[in-house]
Amino acid sequence: MQGNVEVQFKIQPVINKIPFFCKWVPYIAVGQVPEDHVLLKLSTNKKDGMELSLRTPFQTPRKVVACFSPLFLNERWQLLLATVETRISPWPSIKIGESRAASPMFDPNTELEFRNQASAMTDCLLQYKESAEFVIFPDPDDILVPVLGKNYHEEFTAAFNMFPTAGAIVYNMTQTSIESSITPALYSPISLLSSIKFKGEQRWGKLVVRPERVDSTWIHRSYSIKEGYEQKVMPVDVNAFYHLRIWKFPDYPTVNRTKISNPPYFDPYHLNATKRTVYNVSDGLKIQRKFKNRVSDGNMKAIYSRLPKVSLYYPLIEVCYNRIFYSMKDIGTCRGPEYCNIPAFPGLRCTNVASEFVTYKSYKNIYIHQLISTDFEEGENGCTL
Repeated sequence: MQGNVEVQFKIQPVINKIPFFCKWVPYIAVGQVPEDHVLLKLSTNKKDGMELSLRTPFQTPRKVVACFSPLFLNERWQLLLATVETRISPWPSIKIGESRAASPMFDPNTELEFRNQASAMTDCLLQYKESAEFVIFPDPDDILVPVLGKNYHEEFTAAFNMFPTAGAIVYNMTQTSIESSITPALYSPISLLSSIKFKGEQRWGKLVVRPERVDSTWIHRSYSIKEGYEQKVMPVDVNAFYHLRIWKFPDYPTVNRTKISNPPYFDPYHLNATKRTVYNVSDGLKIQRKFKNRVSDGNMKAIYSRLPKVSLYYPLIEVCYNRIFYSMKDIGTCRGPEYCNIPAFPGLRCTNVASEFVTYKSYKNIYIHQLISTDFEEGENGCTL
């Protein structure tokens, strides 16, 4: 930093234990920078270095913010319509080589755990660190239904009252199967929920944090909780995420009022539990009405009717992830979509992310890349990672 002020930064990894044998781990520098600073540089000495662009975090107070993992090759609209009502922002990546994982050049994308999601989630945390009361870090196929309160804010307030020393609380995932329709006219988000069947399997949970108590986060754990706080686990029988893992698309309509009015019971251990239902019937009918009104309005109606009935990428990604992750084979290698062999689909419309970088090359064998701009772009030759 230029000027007469010396700032001490604490350099720490976002992930302390390298997951999945990846060679690259994101780091974060934590320090108090004066508001009237002149210049901030990334350098190996006190003279040279790349000037860093600065962002001001969001200041509008928010009760709950959800930060999702970066999406890629995503075409399962049934999932997004059921779980996400949010603004989607482009997340950049540095593209090195023609086909990245197959490139003869060294490509850091192949040695970052799952789409560099730890960096993406920490970036989102830092943007809302000064304005959000709670920040949650799910995947789009994770659904959490509030139980400890009427909404997410009441749920998380009660959760942190249960664990007053918590900086982060883990809600475990319980595996489920669901049914949906490939036809927009027959689709219903609440019918999807009413079809849930619990598999009796639990997986690594997802986090909700008090942002003032943590400096960084990974999807399953925060390794940077401030002194005096800790990570706690919410008991599964109290509440858990529904992981919409197994999808079925029957040939018959899935919109069924009788079925909606008889929701399944929350049964994470597959013990025929009857303590509470997955959702309240009145809430379910309200969700259904709100959804129908939204997709029947103006431009949304035309867009919704054109949603595809055939998935090209999802089956390929599913096979790939079963091979590189869920099968638990080749556990000594880093894993991510870079290792999926995805063919090109010329003529297929897709919204991709375009990123512009500047590279600092003044060090021997060290290259510093900095993002200049990123935006969505429409393409006619399929989707790219």
